[in-house]
Amino acid sequence: MKKVLCIILCMVLVCGLFASCSVEEKSLVSDKSSTAELSNSELSTPTVTEKNYEDGTYTLMIYMCGSDLETKSGAATKNIAEMLSAKISEKTKVIIQTGGAKKWRNYGISPQYSSRYEIRNGELVLIEQTPPVNMGQSSSLESFLLWADENYPAEHRGVIFWDHGGGSIKGVCCDEQYSFDALSLTEIETALKSSFENCARKYDFIGFDACLMANYETACAVESFAEKMIASEESEPSGGWNYTAVAESVLTDEFYDKVLSSYAEKCEAKNKKTYTLSVIDLEKFSDVKSAVNDFVDEIGEKPLNSVARSAGKALCFGTNQRDVFTDLIDLSGFALAAENNAVCEAVANCVKSVSGEYRKDAKGLSVYYPLNSVKSVQDYLMISDDENYKAFLTKNYSDISDGEIFIINGGSDDNGKLKVQINTDTVKNVIKTSYRLYRIVSIGENHEVVYGMGEDTDVFFDGANGYTAEFEGFWVTFNGYYINYSVETDSEQYTEFSSPAKINGVLSEICFVYDKEKKQMKLQGYCTVDAEINVVGRLTDFSVGDKITLLYDDRTEYEKNLIEGDSFTFSDSTDLSIEKLPEGYYQYNMYFYNAFGNTYRSDTAVIYFDGEKSEIIEISPDETTYN
Repeated sequence: MKKVLCIILCMVLVCGLFASCSVEEKSLVSDKSSTAELSNSELSTPTVTEKNYEDGTYTLMIYMCGSDLETKSGAATKNIAEMLSAKISEKTKVIIQTGGAKKWRNYGISPQYSSRYEIRNGELVLIEQTPPVNMGQSSSLESFLLWADENYPAEHRGVIFWDHGGGSIKGVCCDEQYSFDALSLTEIETALKSSFENCARKYDFIGFDACLMANYETACAVESFAEKMIASEESEPSGGWNYTAVAESVLTDEFYDKVLSSYAEKCEAKNKKTYTLSVIDLEKFSDVKSAVNDFVDEIGEKPLNSVARSAGKALCFGTNQRDVFTDLIDLSGFALAAENNAVCEAVANCVKSVSGEYRKDAKGLSVYYPLNSVKSVQDYLMISDDENYKAFLTKNYSDISDGEIFIINGGSDDNGKLKVQINTDTVKNVIKTSYRLYRIVSIGENHEVVYGMGEDTDVFFDGANGYTAEFEGFWVTFNGYYINYSVETDSEQYTEFSSPAKINGVLSEICFVYDKEKKQMKLQGYCTVDAEINVVGRLTDFSVGDKITLLYDDRTEYEKNLIEGDSFTFSDSTDLSIEKLPEGYYQYNMYFYNAFGNTYRSDTAVIYFDGEKSEIIEISPDETTYN
């Protein structure tokens, strides 16, 4: 009996010991949460240690950083409405974390809290609410992922990042309440690693309902944590994905096809022609990485100018204007221009995608290349894990003194056209050319204003070292007003432009396309631009009643700033057209760009346009640094 009593006593002591350890462990988890930022103080971060899910179930996690997309237009709650209208399987759970916006437009979502919801029987059900978290911080994402795995265990899991996307360098999910702080790729990788270590399973997919995230660097960052990645090479329309289709089809074999086709249908219904969306098979992505590694070795042996020209032939994504550069180009287009088929084959075998009429050359995966400026190279070196490509960039873009362009004749009159000659030894450094037009307007008797009308690419090379600008007196008008625009993309089929304006008081870029085959101008919408945080917004449709103020480059005092021009209200009859410029005096220069994004300007031609033809009045040496 004594032996039995001793055994029982020992068992009680052991159980008590384990119980106290368990309580202490929970206390440590709680303490860890409380020592994080205030924003994370009440968010639970549990640990999953064993299989606790039912087979055939799916949890769809949506990390919804509303940002100014929700504040200004309710874009996030419109997507929630699509989820609420979906016929969701009983085995599918859709959960959402909201935050990151100063204002929410619907469903009682408050910007004063970070909230977690479940879509349940067509209702948005609040599950947990805490003080606001910084959704641009890794710990906030990590907390959400761990919470989801604990409270909504499932055999299949997918996670979607919802908000602005800025590409490989700028990341995703810009929290409007925290100075637009965004999740970097490194921060995303850190949170995913914690989730993976906790759950020991890959996600079925990681998706980015955000602009510009279908890039090589993002795929590298998430490769180890999911079977598939869904994202767009290009800026997305404000409507984003079709969440009714997404929520209804996650458990079907046609899920990825349905995501692509429903997105394309949604874009086409809004007459959007520049959309892209890709499904990237991360289990085949190692072949892409291997091919890219060999490709970098190849271009490393070529002259930089040759490589930069190849990169310049690839399709570019996002708005590269007003000092906000994406520097993202189509990876396959880059490789094809550099005569490398292995990369193209590897991407084709790994990626399935849809695209609009004006992005039909997009192959589904972009890559960073410093086409416009070397300022971003150092930032890229900090986020990339590709040592081979980093070595290429370091070697070629650390010393930018070799790409000088010397203009030996800044301008001469060639039968009424401006002609410029480049030094024979440096003409090889010219990567692209354009000319910029300025209008001279008299204000009173003794004052003139010179303001920019924009850029055109009608500059022709004579095969030696001469360039001639072809100004013919036609320009684009919007609602009858001449606008200031720049060329984004120029191909045989179309030319894409952007034009600065204030839309309802917010700095933006109007986006439009000239279809060369149909000889038509097509308005695509506008993107808001925030140079301070280096983010270009989603492509947004104009609405009747929008107030538009056109902006022009002020050249009166050779300062690089924008001045306001005509204002009008958008209506159903507002359209774009090509019209002859009014009679009067104009100026124009040619611009020459090298591989480092540096610009060199010709002398200034002052011309008089009589409504039919132009005459060069004088050509003045231009010694300013304005560009």
